[in-house]
This record gives sequence, C-alpha cells and structure tokens, in this order.
Amino acid sequence: MSTMSELIGSQLLAYEIEAGNAGFQFSVGSLSVYNLIDILGELESLVGSKVTSVIFTKEGNLEIEFSSNSRLIVSLNPNHYTSPEAFCMRFKTGVVVVE
Repeated sequence: MSTMSELIGSQLLAYEIEAGNAGFQFSVGSLSVYNLIDILGELESLVGSKVTSVIFTKEGNLEIEFSSNSRLIVSLNPNHYTSPEAFCMRFKTGVVVVE
C-alpha cells in the first residue's frame, strides 16, 4: 500500500491553481504540485468531494479520483518537471516528496 493511500477517504477542502504550480488542501494534509496537472471532470465539483482512490499509473502519473467522479492527474514525466520535485504531500503524520 502506498503512503499516498492515506488520502483515501479524505475530503478536498480547497484548491489554488496558478501558472507553474497548484495547491490542494485535504482534511488529512496538503498537496503542492509543481508538474503538469490535468483535471478530468468539473473543477468546481472537487471541493467537498472525498478521495476514492490513489494510484501511480504505468504511464507515469499520479491519479487521484474523487467521489464526484472527477480525477486529478499529476504527470511524473521528467520532461514536465518545473522544479526539483514533482509534488510534495504534507500529511499530518509525515511528508512525501517525489523528485
């Protein structure tokens, strides 16, 4: 089981997306993303939704699926890095950094 699976069941409380980075506040911690992201589904439906699954795909992405049937996809492709790390997840129990 991945440490990122700690997100499952948590609620997305807020998000902020800017050029070059994005931030997502969950009930269990915060996710800062520095790589390309894609959101499948309605962005507005994410707030208040709960995380139903978290996987690292064979295509090289982190995918977070929500109860609203929306998905947040974070590219882990080395060509999409804009900083030393792809993302940083700060849980109340610890930190996950993917470089």
